[in-house]
Amino acid sequence: MKTIKSTGYFPITSSFVRLLTCAVIFVTLVDQSEKTTGQRKRIVNIIDHLLINKKPDEDLKSAVVTFRALMQDRPITFNMADFVNVNYSFLVSLTSVLVTYTIILLQNVN
Repeated sequence: MKTIKSTGYFPITSSFVRLLTCAVIFVTLVDQSEKTTGQRKRIVNIIDHLLINKKPDEDLKSAVVTFRALMQDRPITFNMADFVNVNYSFLVSLTSVLVTYTIILLQNVN
């Protein structure tokens, strides 16, 4: 009995699609993190503008100052199921692991 070992292009295509999906998820994660950080900075700038230029009454001023202090003291962070924080050092280490693993896999291909 003869077996045909030709698998065609399916393994290459599925690996490429899997790699593309991981890259899209990674880029989306970085993009959302950047947008959130930019929005936080924008909110702080708006609060500063309100406090300096608009001269709010004392009730509003105390509430805005409290909100600004909370924004400064508790930065917005992303985490994965409260297991690991997603920050730049995590993203860099994740990228290095993926590149190293890909190089090892490419070296072992016949």
